[in-house]
Amino acid sequence: MRCCHILGVSIIFILSVAAVGLLVASGVAYDVLIEDSVNGTSSSRVGLWRNCTTMNGIEICSVDDNILEFKSEPNMRRDKDILIVMDIAAVAIILIAIFLTLCGLAKSHRSKCVEITASLLFILATICILFMVVYLEVEMIKNSSFKRGWAVFTLYGGLAATLLTSVEAIVYALCCYDPYLEGIEKSDSLVLRSRPPNLEYNRSYNNNAMDTSYNPYAVPTKDY
Repeated sequence: MRCCHILGVSIIFILSVAAVGLLVASGVAYDVLIEDSVNGTSSSRVGLWRNCTTMNGIEICSVDDNILEFKSEPNMRRDKDILIVMDIAAVAIILIAIFLTLCGLAKSHRSKCVEITASLLFILATICILFMVVYLEVEMIKNSSFKRGWAVFTLYGGLAATLLTSVEAIVYALCCYDPYLEGIEKSDSLVLRSRPPNLEYNRSYNNNAMDTSYNPYAVPTKDY
């Protein structure tokens, strides 16, 4: 039904927007990883986009100048660059999938090709976020002294929202039918059933019958 169509797209849109918001929050937040390097009255916290240092109760944050250089030298963390690229890729893929979903809603009828493409894009975004989570847990948390910050938990939330969006998109594409397309198919089948087998032949036969039956010189007869 039409309500199923609108409800399915609405759920996909809400979940995907929530996923984008959580992914952006996990990338922008500075406490993706909290480094316990306290020297006297100062402490530093390392994030994907910027580093923050607290001295005497005053927090000073600076944006990394060496972002996306993919070097493993000190103060040039290649693992952060990998996470940034995967985060941007996941957000871009979800935005494209949202655009395709809204285009399908704007049309008068659904397109299975568009819905399947959007579902595959959501699955691809889920794979990207899952890679980020595994990379964080194995390479940066387990093998180092870093601890989980707020942005790590928002990344978990983004993974959950994207996974739910993928499941909803697949269910919507496979289970929610389009009454418009069903009505068109029924009307086409009715027209084919009611159409004569040879319309042109019947039309020419009727014309010939009308021409031969009419005679202006015929004497009218009277029935008694």
